[in-house]
Amino acid sequence: MNATVQFWIVIACVAIAFGYAIYKAVNMVRKRNEVSSPCCSCDIPCKARELKGQKRKK
Repeated sequence: MNATVQFWIVIACVAIAFGYAIYKAVNMVRKRNEVSSPCCSCDIPCKARELKGQKRKK
C-alpha cells in the first residue's frame, strides 16, 4: 500500500474518532440539561427527599 493511502486512512480514522467524541459530549450536555422530574430545581435531590419522608413515617 502506498504511504499516501495509509496517511489518508489514518486521517479518516482520527476524524471519525474525533467526531464520535464530540457527539458523545454533546449528548452528555443535552441529557444534563433535560428536566427529568419536577423536583430537579430543588436544593435536595428527589431520592434524598423520599428517604427523609420514609424516615419520618417510621
